[in-house]
Amino acid sequence: MRPETWGAFKTTLLAAILIATLAQAQTTKHTEPEPKPIQITAATPSTTQAPLYGRIQIQVDLQATYQNPFSPVQITLDAQVTPPSGKTYTVPGFYYQPFTRDLDGKGETLKPAGQPTWQIRLALLEKGVNKVVITAKDKTGTATTKEIDLTATDSKSHGFVLTSPRDFHYFEFTDGAPFFPIGATLQSHQGLIDIETWLPALTASGGNAARLFLAPENSPFALVTKASGAYKLDLANAWRLDQALDLMDKDNIHPILCLDTFNELRDRDLDPHWTKNPYNKDNGGPINTDKEFWTDPTIDRVYNAKLRYVVARYGAYENVVGWELWEDTDDIHSFDPDVLRDWIQRHGEILKSLDPYSHLVTTSFSRPLGDRAIDHLPEIDFTQTHIFNVPDLVAELTLQLSKKSGYGKPHLITEVAADRQTDKSNLDKNGLQVHDPAWASVAFGASGVAMPWWWDASVFPKRTYNRFNAIAAFTKGIDWPGQHFRTATPSFAFQAPLSTPIYKDLLIDRGPVSFGDTEFNLPRHVRFRPGGVAYGLPVSGVLQGGRLHPSKFNPIDFDMDLRRATQFDLMIGDVSGVGGANVQVKLDGDVVLGLDMPDPDGLDNDDNITKYHGTYSLHIPSGHHHLVVADVGNDWVMAGYRFRDVFERTSPPLLGYAVLGDTRALAWVRHADRSWDRIEVQKRPVQTCPATFMTLQGLLPGSWRLELWDTWAGKITKSTRITVGSDGVATVNLPEIDADLAVKLIKLTAAPKKKAQAR
Repeated sequence: MRPETWGAFKTTLLAAILIATLAQAQTTKHTEPEPKPIQITAATPSTTQAPLYGRIQIQVDLQATYQNPFSPVQITLDAQVTPPSGKTYTVPGFYYQPFTRDLDGKGETLKPAGQPTWQIRLALLEKGVNKVVITAKDKTGTATTKEIDLTATDSKSHGFVLTSPRDFHYFEFTDGAPFFPIGATLQSHQGLIDIETWLPALTASGGNAARLFLAPENSPFALVTKASGAYKLDLANAWRLDQALDLMDKDNIHPILCLDTFNELRDRDLDPHWTKNPYNKDNGGPINTDKEFWTDPTIDRVYNAKLRYVVARYGAYENVVGWELWEDTDDIHSFDPDVLRDWIQRHGEILKSLDPYSHLVTTSFSRPLGDRAIDHLPEIDFTQTHIFNVPDLVAELTLQLSKKSGYGKPHLITEVAADRQTDKSNLDKNGLQVHDPAWASVAFGASGVAMPWWWDASVFPKRTYNRFNAIAAFTKGIDWPGQHFRTATPSFAFQAPLSTPIYKDLLIDRGPVSFGDTEFNLPRHVRFRPGGVAYGLPVSGVLQGGRLHPSKFNPIDFDMDLRRATQFDLMIGDVSGVGGANVQVKLDGDVVLGLDMPDPDGLDNDDNITKYHGTYSLHIPSGHHHLVVADVGNDWVMAGYRFRDVFERTSPPLLGYAVLGDTRALAWVRHADRSWDRIEVQKRPVQTCPATFMTLQGLLPGSWRLELWDTWAGKITKSTRITVGSDGVATVNLPEIDADLAVKLIKLTAAPKKKAQAR
C-alpha cells in the first residue's frame, strides 16, 4: 500500500474506532441498571410492650437509594402511631451508627461497631394497644409496613414537661405532677466523662435539671462538626448524646438541649468559631459570611434537616425539657433582631410541626432583658435571662423577673455568675453566687431555681452545688401551679430601738446608658447630705470622652456633706475599643486619681476592652467636699460609684421576697448588705441586723404553721403556729440576721368534728 493510501486508511480507521468507542460508551450509559424500588425488608421493635412514655426502638431494614441519609429530600423514614383514642401522630426516623467507647486515660475514643442502620425511636402516649405503620420514601417511590402492635402499660413516669395549664408561671408533667427545675448549665469538654462525673454530685444535691450544649463544632455533643461537614451529622457525637441522655434519665435529670451558640457565628474575640464553622464556605459549607446564615435558603434546608434529626433521635426522651434554638444570639457581630425574629419564627414553626411530643422551645440572649418581640413569639414557650457582671446578683435577678412576669410564659434564669471571665467568680469561696440567686428565684416567683454558670470551672470543683440541698428540702412536695402563687413584698420593723447605728453605702451603679443627645450626656450635679441624696440621680452609666465627644462630655460633680469619713470606690467596666478612655478624679479641685486606659490595638479591633475592669478607691475625710469624676480621654467608659457607710439606716437592713399561695407561703430574707461582692471582693463584713418583725399581707385567714429555715443547712430552726385574721396580715418574729433565712407558712385545716354516736 502506498504511503498516501496508508495515511487515508489510517485516518479512516481511527475515526471508526472513535465512533465505535463513543457508541459503546453511550450504550453503557443507557444500560446502567435502574435503582431498585425502595423496600422495607424488616421492622423489628426492641420490645412490643413498654411502660407509658417509655422508649421503644424499632430497627428498620431498608433497601433504598440515596447519597445523603440526612437529607429529607433524598430519603425519609416515618412511623405513624395510632393510639386507642385514634389521635394519630408521626415520629420521624433516623440514620444510626452504633459505637464502642474506649477510655485510655487521656479521654474517650469512639469507634464504629457494626454497620449503620435505620431506626425509629418512639414513646407511646396512651395506655393500651398502639398501632404503628412505618413508611419510607426515596426517589423510586414509597414502601410501607404492615401494622405493628405495641402496648403501653402502667408507668411510674410522669410524662413530658409542659407549661402548666393551671398557672403559666410554672411547669408540670403530662400527668399534672409539678416540675420545678433545680440544676445548672453544664459546659462539657470531655463528653461522657464529664456527665458520669457530674451527675452523682448534681443528683445528690437535690438537682433534677440541667442545660447541655450541642455546639459549637468542638463540643463532644455537637451534631454538626468539621468531621461531618455542613450537610451531614456527626454520628459519633450523636451516639455520645444518646448515652448522656440515658444517664440523665436514670438519675431523673431533665435537660434543656441548646442546639446552637453565638460563638459559632462570631468571627473574633469571645471564643470565636466562625473560621472553624462547617457552614463556612472555607470549610466546605454553603455561605461566605456569618450574616448569610440567617437568610440563605441552602442553610435553611440543611438546618431543617438537623431539626428533623434532633426530634427523630431525641424527641422520645420524656426527660428532655425542650430545645433551645440559640444561646446569646445578640453577641453575634451581625446580630439583627428583625432578621433573628423571622428566623426563630420560621424554624420554630417547623420544629413544632416535627415534634409529636410537643417539647418546649426557647431561645436566649446575653442582655438580661433580651428581645421582647422575640420572647413574645408563639413559637417560644418559655423565656430566659442571663445575669453577669453585677455586684449584687439578687437585685438584677428580681428586676428581670418582675419585667417578664407579665409575658404569660414560664421564665428561667439559666446563666448567672459574677462575670463571664471567671476572674471574680473564682473569688467566691462560699458559693454565694449559687446560693443567693437560687433562693431569690424561689421567693420571687421564677419557674425554677436560677442555674449557675461556670459549673466546670468553679461550681463543681468548689462543691458549691451543695447549696441546692437546702432548696430541695425547702421546696419538697410543693404543687407549684396548684398554689396560684402571687408575689408579695414583706415589710420589716425593729423589735426594739437600736443601741448602735447601722450604716449603709450610697451605691450608684448600672445607670442609664445612652450615646445620643440625652440629659444623661450632659454634666451632672449630685447633692447628698447625711440623711440621703437631695437631687441628681440617676447618673449615666457611661462617662463620655471629652476629646471625641465634647458635646456629650458628662462629668459628675458629687457635692457632699459627710459626718464621717468614707471610702469612695470607682468601679470601672468596659472601655471603648475605638479610642480608650482616661478617667480623672478631683477632690476639692485637686487631682487625686488618674486612670489612663488606652486602646491597645487602635482601630484594628473595635470590640470593648475588658482588661481595665476593677475597683479603684480613695479616702475622703468628713466635712463638705466636691468630688468630680470625668473622662478626659478619647472615648467612653462604663462606670459605677460607691460611697461606703455614708448614711445612717432608719429601717432594718433587710431584703425580703415572698410568694403567697392558697395553702403555702414562701419567703426569703437576706441582709441587704450581704452581697457576694461585699463579702468576697470587698472583704467587708456586715453589721448584724437586730431582731425584727416581718409583716406579710394577702394571706388567707386562719391558722398557719410557721417554719423558720436555715438556708445553708436546709433545716427548720423554729416551728410555731400563728393566726391570720380577716385582714390577711401575718406578723412573724425574726431573729437577728447577718446572712439570710427562709420562711415557710403552711395552712392548717381543722379536723372535722366527729358525729356523736347514737346510743
